[in-house]
Amino acid sequence: MDNNDIYQVSEKLRQESRSMYNRLRSIDADAQFVTHVSEMLTEYPVIANERCGVWYVDPQLAHSDTVYFKSTDGHTNNWKFSLRRANTHIFPILAQYNGCILVDSTRKGKRMPDSFSRTIPIWCAVWNTAVKILRNTEWDCKL
Repeated sequence: MDNNDIYQVSEKLRQESRSMYNRLRSIDADAQFVTHVSEMLTEYPVIANERCGVWYVDPQLAHSDTVYFKSTDGHTNNWKFSLRRANTHIFPILAQYNGCILVDSTRKGKRMPDSFSRTIPIWCAVWNTAVKILRNTEWDCKL
């Protein structure tokens, strides 16, 4: 087998991994994982990020509210907070349940979505700082 044959086989395998069937199978496997986690953490509501998380949450399982975290809010060291995506509507949910399960997705090869590694930590830091200022108390704002 020469290099050209190896390239053709490699290209064919890459194309097959991108087939509609494999993509849908991947979504199904990820959705099953979300269901499994939610069954283990039944005390928390499951909230999907509208950007990509809705695909992975069974509608029977999903909370009626969603969030909108956009990964570019923390992209390439762009540490900004967006008031357009303040997601304040989930405060009552977080207070009632002491947390939630947020669902989002990322592309193949990344360990976690940018929203989880950048955007949501910025969001938490901003709102924790606001609570500290408004309450004028010792409130943990550390990342």
